[in-house]
Amino acid sequence: MTEIAALCASAAQKIPDYSDELCLIETAFQLGLTGPVRAMALDLLDRHDEDFLDYARLDAYLSEWYGRPEAVQQAMRIARAEVITNTVTLSAIATSFGQEAFYSEMKAKAQEALRTRLAYSPQDSAVLIELAQSLIQRRSLHEPTGDPAEAQALWRETLELGGYRGDVWLAGSEIDALANGSWDYDRLRPFYENAIYYSNGRPWAFSEYMMFLGQLHDTASNPIYRLPKDLSFDRDAVAAATACEMVRAVRFFAEACRADPSDRGCRTYGAVEPVIATARALMDQEGCARERTAPLDALRYRPVPIAQILPGTGG
Repeated sequence: MTEIAALCASAAQKIPDYSDELCLIETAFQLGLTGPVRAMALDLLDRHDEDFLDYARLDAYLSEWYGRPEAVQQAMRIARAEVITNTVTLSAIATSFGQEAFYSEMKAKAQEALRTRLAYSPQDSAVLIELAQSLIQRRSLHEPTGDPAEAQALWRETLELGGYRGDVWLAGSEIDALANGSWDYDRLRPFYENAIYYSNGRPWAFSEYMMFLGQLHDTASNPIYRLPKDLSFDRDAVAAATACEMVRAVRFFAEACRADPSDRGCRTYGAVEPVIATARALMDQEGCARERTAPLDALRYRPVPIAQILPGTGG
């Protein structure tokens, strides 16, 4: 933290109408820093009202400032003013604050803005992935403008420049599941492993992975669930594999939330809580010995090559 403070103190002097405090805020939020640096940046942000810091305020309102009385109105104000196009952010505002009408309002504006940006910057991986996520969200809501083939094509284009981003791989899992079905554990698992690895083990990546594992485990272990007749699905094998993988993921999730409790993934609710409960119950049983007892360093996630996930693709 002292190095960042020293760098900001030196650099801020060279920029008109700027300060070391503004530099510290921007450094923390732009780089996604956590711990004491984040805490200091939040404290400083509370003392500043510059409009260009609204992106940082929105980040704060969706995490540490979530409980403030003005949070919902300020989050929506910023999203509207900035025309926020990130589907994950818009969805977080809608679900965190119960603002479904807001999401409906913004998604059309977001897609229009993204297509305009893409026309001027066709290789921008951030725009490509946001547009792909927007299409997949629309498809999940059965809207005719959500084309899974277009979403897949857009997502593949992101890999050249964005293949090292966790959110790109998480979006890829959603797009692939929509296009090819959500039951193939072996096919979808590498998407989540890359999301975890390239997000540097952020809690939100583990949270999404655990929901996927929990859904598959419930489907495989509970005979009440009826699967499509033409589906090749080994219930016993999937139940065993997902059980051990849940134990592994929950151990890392707990570690990640201890390191960064402010991450949005640590606010568990809905489908995540039953997965955590199931995994903890499994930890008291004799199965999954390696996932239960091995040091975390021996269980860490490794990147899966792109060509292994998408045969015929370079990388």
